[in-house]
Amino acid sequence: MKELFFAIGRHSAGRHSARSATVLLLITLFIASCEQEDEILNLASSSEADVQPFEMQANAKGFIGRIAISADGNDHDRDDIGATPMGLAILAHFGLQNKVVHYDYNSHIWGNGSGNQKKEMTESALGAASRFGFNKSAFISAIDETNKAKNSIANAINNSSSSNPLYLLVAGPMAVACEGIQAADQDKRKYVTVISHSSWNNEYSQKGSYTANDVKKTGVKFVQIKDQNAGLHKRYEVWSWLKNHSNGGLRWVYERMKASNKPRGDVSDAGMIWYLLKNDQNVDPDKLKSFFAKGAPSVDPTDNPKDNDNDKGSGSGGSNNDNCQASGSTLAQAISNLEKACGVNYNKNKGHDCDPDGKGGWICSTGDL
Repeated sequence: MKELFFAIGRHSAGRHSARSATVLLLITLFIASCEQEDEILNLASSSEADVQPFEMQANAKGFIGRIAISADGNDHDRDDIGATPMGLAILAHFGLQNKVVHYDYNSHIWGNGSGNQKKEMTESALGAASRFGFNKSAFISAIDETNKAKNSIANAINNSSSSNPLYLLVAGPMAVACEGIQAADQDKRKYVTVISHSSWNNEYSQKGSYTANDVKKTGVKFVQIKDQNAGLHKRYEVWSWLKNHSNGGLRWVYERMKASNKPRGDVSDAGMIWYLLKNDQNVDPDKLKSFFAKGAPSVDPTDNPKDNDNDKGSGSGGSNNDNCQASGSTLAQAISNLEKACGVNYNKNKGHDCDPDGKGGWICSTGDL
């Protein structure tokens, strides 16, 4: 390209200097435009090509791989108090509870914020796990059990392969995630994709703790999507459909958003989950409203479940007490299998009941278990 400029410049010194200068200007503008377009295309490639989103994988096979999440919520921004329940509700609506193999919360390991922030975040994480049918043993308070959280990430990475990749979504400081990656087998890291949307999370560090730049040096794929606050940090009036939803689990999500004490409803970190599953960086409340309106959400159908995996629903002793039963690897799957096998619509008021089976799955019955 430099040779082309030199040749045109030399030619412009002659009789047709004015015309040549014009040609040079047009070529320069054209090249600059092309280079800018190439830069944009490269950015799109780096932020999307490495991830195979759910809709591109789904077909008959379902989601390929597993999901790990690291969230803070216990200091600085309180958004995760609402974002964690929303993100888990999205995953549950896809029926992907059994794909979440790690979820550390309270990942600001240097200290807690004021106003019961750690307590509120813990309630959001464990409450959502119970309500939406996730395996609570995958949930770890990183500030309380830092080594356990790091080892859990490492174990998830070590179980990865080309046919069973791991997607690690970081919704807080990078320290816990990075140390977990570093503790994993180096050969396995190539099967890991780390996703972030926040420059604050990328750069936050205390006492020399690891940042996103350190994560990128570990051998994992790193995908930076655009900041999700633009679409998911909105006035509470915009979330009124959630507040008044027919599903008690989703109404509870709205309550957790309010518990964050933020002046606007902020579930921005849930945008990374939406991106992974929908290949869409532009989620907003209207899209979520439509998403949850399509079929009954795959959540615990009770409005006020107890926060205990072993608690049975109370039921009311309806007429279907012939104890037709069905099981599944997740609560949503067990309910679906019950409805198909027993020819009923699951209804607690008719005495239907679901409980953990003690083996990581669920069993449902048309009568008391």
